[in-house]
Amino acid sequence: MDIDNITIKNEKKLKRLKSFNRKSALKNVKFLQNEFGLDESSITKMLSVAPDILKLSQENIKAKAKFYQDEFALSKDQFVKMIINSPMLLGYNQETVLRKSEFYQSKLSVTFQIQLKVRRFLHNFILFVIIQHFC
Repeated sequence: MDIDNITIKNEKKLKRLKSFNRKSALKNVKFLQNEFGLDESSITKMLSVAPDILKLSQENIKAKAKFYQDEFALSKDQFVKMIINSPMLLGYNQETVLRKSEFYQSKLSVTFQIQLKVRRFLHNFILFVIIQHFC
């Protein structure tokens, strides 16, 4: 795999980064390959969406991986799929992720409770109609 090729494909986007350092970027690309088994096309996809991830330190990326895996019970493979599809998640701080997660979980919980009430109502209504019809 040609690491330079990955960076060259995204050089235009990467130049927009104020603190772009080619040597550091190549080091982070290599890290992503070694740590998470990412191939050239996956890294290119990630950089096309979120070139800022090359500015993150390796310790930061490791900490984010641990956080997502622990907090959301993700396997390493699930985490890798997540960052390939949504690499900007590596840039979010943990408090923001938890706050948004809690918000969506509360909305889903309310939706689920409403669905259960609707099901119970329909079940009772159908029973009522059946009893009325046959009695």
